[in-house]
Amino acid sequence: MSEAAEQIHTLNQMETAKGSLGVFQLPCGYLDPETQELITEVQVREITGVEEDMLASNQVPGEQKMSQLLSSCVVRVGNVLDRSRVHQMVSDLVIGDRVFLLFAIRRVTLGDELPIREECPACKVKSLFMINIGEELKIKPMKDPKKRIHDVTLPSGKTARFRVATGSDEARVAKIIRRQREDALSQSLLMRLELL
Repeated sequence: MSEAAEQIHTLNQMETAKGSLGVFQLPCGYLDPETQELITEVQVREITGVEEDMLASNQVPGEQKMSQLLSSCVVRVGNVLDRSRVHQMVSDLVIGDRVFLLFAIRRVTLGDELPIREECPACKVKSLFMINIGEELKIKPMKDPKKRIHDVTLPSGKTARFRVATGSDEARVAKIIRRQREDALSQSLLMRLELL
């Protein structure tokens, strides 16, 4: 498929009516810090012009765009509809769930067909493929979604205990990177480290 055909396909996707809302099951879920209740059902809405303008804006830092998009388009988490509570819950979701939500919002907005452009490493010919992210993108639920702290044995034989990164962690890492600290990677790892 040519680039022009790809653009036409995308325009057709935008013009074809889809459901403006979708309900999805998160692969990990929101873990309530007080009750330890795990909530996996979320409802998202399609992107509107407000979100498109925000994504195109140079006024909103890149690292904030994902959080703002998710907070705007997630309608509810479980039975929670309160906007400020939903915003906080979305910030506390693990990174994998946040990436999953981007795909969910994309599906509700443009449908399941996603064009993927690939270049053959041998002949350098570029080709366009369509995948159905509703059927072909396999989502594996977490084996133990309530487990947010993990132990790993380092090559030195020592044990490191770390917690899974959340959207709030992403925001803190972005602030570290914005300050252009040379040790930003080390700092981002350190903030998740519970024990060494």
